[in-house]
Amino acid sequence: MKTGCNKTTGCNYALPPSIFKQYATGNNLKSVRNVITFEEQAMKNGIWILCLCVWIAGCDQGNGEPKVNGRWYAQSQVNLGKKVYAENCIGCHGGNARGTFSWRNANPDGSYPPPPLNGTAHAWHHPLGVLKKVINEGGIPMGGKMPAFNDKLKDDEKLAVISYFQSFWPDEIYNAWISRGGLN
Repeated sequence: MKTGCNKTTGCNYALPPSIFKQYATGNNLKSVRNVITFEEQAMKNGIWILCLCVWIAGCDQGNGEPKVNGRWYAQSQVNLGKKVYAENCIGCHGGNARGTFSWRNANPDGSYPPPPLNGTAHAWHHPLGVLKKVINEGGIPMGGKMPAFNDKLKDDEKLAVISYFQSFWPDEIYNAWISRGGLN
């Protein structure tokens, strides 16, 4: 931090109080018209940091709720996801996200049946971004028949349905997903 001022132009940086007092007396007062004290600068910085923290907290997906068992989602998301799943997914992926019995075997038309989403199949191999992409674009590009939900579900509903089926994942599977970059 600089500790002096130019007598012609003043200065625009913070000064410790002892230096400020030295320059802020008598004829030097005009030369420090733009100087703010160290305490004033610290207060301004503190206000900006506080605002940033409040803004970041407001962006929390779970609306500030505690996360479920240290996971990325809150219970309210799981609750919404259960409703969205019941309305859009249960017919194919089954109750409790169990999928179909023979999901590994291709159908006569070459497509694959809906896999389990409860952590017993391959959903946990895919990061969050891929899971959202499959919901948005459907399963046809991956060899299935799942319809696209891009225009049918809102973004928070898509995340909620993912949180719902991930709530069935045992901690071992969830932690493996995280270590594979699951939040990407």
